[in-house]
Amino acid sequence: MSKSAQWDQGDAVARAGAALLLLHREGISLPAAIALIWIAGVTMQKDNPRVPNISDIQQVLGLKTLSGASRLLANLADTEGPALVMSDRGVRGARSEAYFLTAKGRELVGRVVSVLTDGAVTEIDAYALSTFAQARFVDGIESKSLCKTDEDDEGLTLKVTVPDEATLVEMKSWTQEFLQGAARVTVENRCVTITFSDLADAVYFKLRWC
Repeated sequence: MSKSAQWDQGDAVARAGAALLLLHREGISLPAAIALIWIAGVTMQKDNPRVPNISDIQQVLGLKTLSGASRLLANLADTEGPALVMSDRGVRGARSEAYFLTAKGRELVGRVVSVLTDGAVTEIDAYALSTFAQARFVDGIESKSLCKTDEDDEGLTLKVTVPDEATLVEMKSWTQEFLQGAARVTVENRCVTITFSDLADAVYFKLRWC
């Protein structure tokens, strides 16, 4: 390995250590830091606006129960403590509590990015509650429709075709976030079969996607 490559690796390790030290000095534990950075990453995705919920954080951290993720997020949201995230239950129809970074949280993550990149980042460009609602429901970021090809007599099983992989990912995310019950989704190429748990969910899905 060349001296230049060794220096680059050493510099990267030093920057990572400095970023972790910054979070430690702010009183942020490693699991909380992971949750904070992950929320930042998700809410920075402007092409597919969504926000993470407690279940997402539980899966990312590999926690056995939702209560562990709930306590961690409650601590990060404590207005008398870190106050780095905020939540809003049911963002315009969502059935799970969504989490955003506060201005303080965006500023802290910006400082972490500055340490890692040796650049001047004052605040990351992530959705806040108000800007998320604006992007998703007012500005109407485009979501493509699905083409219905078949439906059973009860209206609980629907077959559709999707135009591309991005739409399929968005559709799956939407079913998890907005439907009351669990929908079974089977994919074969661009042909998708969705089986709903009740008729209300099926109707809601068709109004949105077909």
